[in-house]
Amino acid sequence: MQSSLKKLAQLDPKTLVYCGHEYTKENMVFAVIVEPDNPDVRTKEASLTLVNIPSTIGDELTFNPFMRTNQPSVQKFTGTHDPVECMAKLREERNKY
Repeated sequence: MQSSLKKLAQLDPKTLVYCGHEYTKENMVFAVIVEPDNPDVRTKEASLTLVNIPSTIGDELTFNPFMRTNQPSVQKFTGTHDPVECMAKLREERNKY
C-alpha cells in the first residue's frame, strides 16, 4: 500500500481521484484523530457534503493521513518514522473506526 500511494503522490496535483466507495466522512473522522492540529484536515472536515468525489492528488496530500506518512505529525501519531511501519500502524488504527 505504501509503494502504491507513493506512486500516486508523484502524479500531477490536479489529477482527479475517484474512489470506489464513499468513505470520506469516516476517513475525515480518523484524519482529525491523527492530525487534530492540521488546518487542512479541519477545513476539509467542515466542507464535507453528501458526495465528496472527486478529490485531487494535491488535496489528498494535505489531509489524507495515508498519503502523509512522511509528515512529523503523522509519524508522531504512529510512533515511527519508517514509512511502511507508519502505514501499517495507521491501517491498524483506522480499522478501529
